[in-house]
Amino acid sequence: MPPTLSYPGVYIVEVPSGVHTITGVATSIGAFFGQASQGPLNTPKECQSFSDFQRFFGQPIPGGYLGQMVQQFFANGGSDCYVVRIAGAGAAKATVTLNDMAGNPVLVVNAASQGVWGNGLLVVVDYDTPTPDATFNLTALYVNGGNVTQTESFASLSMDPNSPRYAPTFVTQSSQLLNVALFSPPPAMPVAPGYSQMRYPFVGLPDTDHIGPALAALYNAAWGGTGNLNISVDGGPVTQVSLTQAGVNDNLVNLTNYVQTQINNALGAASGTSVSLTVDASPGPNPVYFLRLTSAGTAKSSVAITRAASNDLASILMAGVAQGGIEKPQSSDLRPAANGITFTGDTATVMTNLAAAKVDDVTQITVAGHNVPLNLGVAGTPFYQGAAAGDLDGIRENLLKIVNLVNSNVPNWEASLAGYRLTISKVRPNAPQDKDTTFALTTAGNAAGLGAGFTSNQAQTPLLNGNDGGAITPAAYQGNEAQRTGFFALDGVPLFNLMVLPGDGLNSEADWQVVRGAAAVYCLSRRAFLMLDAPAGWTKNNLLNAQASDVQTFRGPIGAPDISCAVFYPRVQINDNGTLRYMGVSGMMAGICAATDSARGVWSAPAGTNALLTGVTGLEVVLTDKQNGILNPLGVNCLRSFSAGYVNWGARTVAGFDNSGDDDWKYIPVRRFALFLEESLYEGTQWVVFMPNAEPLWAQIRMNVTAFMMSLFRQGAFAGTTPKDAFFVKCDAETTTPNDQNNGIVNIIVGFAPLKPAEFVVISIQQISNLS
Repeated sequence: MPPTLSYPGVYIVEVPSGVHTITGVATSIGAFFGQASQGPLNTPKECQSFSDFQRFFGQPIPGGYLGQMVQQFFANGGSDCYVVRIAGAGAAKATVTLNDMAGNPVLVVNAASQGVWGNGLLVVVDYDTPTPDATFNLTALYVNGGNVTQTESFASLSMDPNSPRYAPTFVTQSSQLLNVALFSPPPAMPVAPGYSQMRYPFVGLPDTDHIGPALAALYNAAWGGTGNLNISVDGGPVTQVSLTQAGVNDNLVNLTNYVQTQINNALGAASGTSVSLTVDASPGPNPVYFLRLTSAGTAKSSVAITRAASNDLASILMAGVAQGGIEKPQSSDLRPAANGITFTGDTATVMTNLAAAKVDDVTQITVAGHNVPLNLGVAGTPFYQGAAAGDLDGIRENLLKIVNLVNSNVPNWEASLAGYRLTISKVRPNAPQDKDTTFALTTAGNAAGLGAGFTSNQAQTPLLNGNDGGAITPAAYQGNEAQRTGFFALDGVPLFNLMVLPGDGLNSEADWQVVRGAAAVYCLSRRAFLMLDAPAGWTKNNLLNAQASDVQTFRGPIGAPDISCAVFYPRVQINDNGTLRYMGVSGMMAGICAATDSARGVWSAPAGTNALLTGVTGLEVVLTDKQNGILNPLGVNCLRSFSAGYVNWGARTVAGFDNSGDDDWKYIPVRRFALFLEESLYEGTQWVVFMPNAEPLWAQIRMNVTAFMMSLFRQGAFAGTTPKDAFFVKCDAETTTPNDQNNGIVNIIVGFAPLKPAEFVVISIQQISNLS
């Protein structure tokens, strides 16, 4: 921006340089297509090591090609590639539907990808969380070869859509093994609202009207007759509520009205939240009473109580989870049922019933045929009575005693306690899909019927019906552009340079001809190079079986894109986990290209003694010089065995056969270098779009493109000893006419003198006379 000139003197103005640096793009990013045991279909996954491949796609399929070729790519110098898994029709994910405690379907759990591998997945649900009546844990086990090889655990999941740990979203985004979704149609939110049951037992009262005076007697005189509760309703803010001794010291109706009024006034009418106070009573002639606060607001989703900073009533009344209370949000009814044998049901009701029992009313538990006597304390002692004087939280203590007795006396089973929930499950079940109902609780007196509080579910729930799909067809490779399948799956990948077709699925040479043709067209559109393996039929009984007509048949379906393809022969022998087998070399050659690009530049041929193949134990055909001399003029690159090792001994494109009439793209390094220049200039001149189309712009273009070409000249990328001999850049009024300018066109012409490999080295030897 020009300065404002107001006083005599010198003004400094910073002028933009107009430099837009062009950086050379990567030259050896691979793209592999084939079959894998697992992993997403038609979704390119970037792998920068073979470990990445295993993480996304599992172990290579025995006898397959994709995994082995990716491994060879990295072993021979490759550092970055995309892998696309394809499958035949009918490929399906293993799946299972999880039911809630009432037996209604709530969650659909699918394997993360299609395939039989998903049938090795097991899921386990438990409620051993800090809020056992509200949330749940989900564990995924992957069993392969009879052993658990991978485990994922997701803790404190919720079925509340507003929770940050909402199970369908959280597990799907976090897991590599599972996808989780609501059952369709989604289950309706339960009618029963959320509540908080205070577990302090009011005992020995003639009727409910005496609850108020008993509650008032709990207050400490030092509090000045006032106790506090911190309460949050329907996920709202935590609010402190004060309750006076005088206010609660009344009959049940007045007590209820007072508590509800104090809480709801504190919450505020505008909040849309409110509570109602009710009393739960145990059965029998001498009932035990528990107070319950239930959401009566708009959402009716939850009631949560925490300790107050002073004069805390929560700890006295055992209100809130941290104090031993039971808090059950509305969404908890949608949780999938826990695996194993669980003391469950409507927790508040079961626990209220249990409060009426004596310790000697629960006499024995039987698990898997093992009878375990339950001597829980002195006969006649209330089940809610703790070990210490005045401790009325004995229900959990006695349930914990049952846990310890089961763990001490029942092999292969494990009991645990989460809140008031007792769970018994197999440690390593032999048949995880089977229920084990060989359990019973022997009770008497007021505890009769408590056995109904137990339910039995599968110890571990398997996923079923995973399918690898039918036979691979050319359509799986060709794909669909609109759906981004097959080769078009790479549309979302910003750059790849070398495509490899490992050879999975197709047995017919006619099918492979269709696939090669489609791959070549796609590579040409993306400025990429296609690495091809010669057909298996070119070899018979470990001897060369190909004629010139066979090569022409191979070349024909590829058509014009053959300038961006290369074919390699013969197959190589590798050691595949102890098994010697033959397979194509294109994956290795992609790695050799990467190593050559890094060491000598993309303008150098990936051939010769500098292109030693790693991981090769032999060649399917040991070619002679004469046989090599037959194939090389046909544009077939031969693998040879020399004293230095196994090497690639060819550098021609498929279009580079003798007398083809197209010598421009005869050699692999020339074609790959041209693709590198095209992609680099394409990326590096994006800034030109929409700029004013005149000489100032053309000058900037010439400057920036020339600087890029000069950097390559200094690296020895061109033939010619001077820049003038090596390349030219032209962009001016001659290349861009007024008519072009009117149409918004700017034409840039870049020419270069490529380096061509020394394919034939002729050494002439002459004798000289020893004249002295």
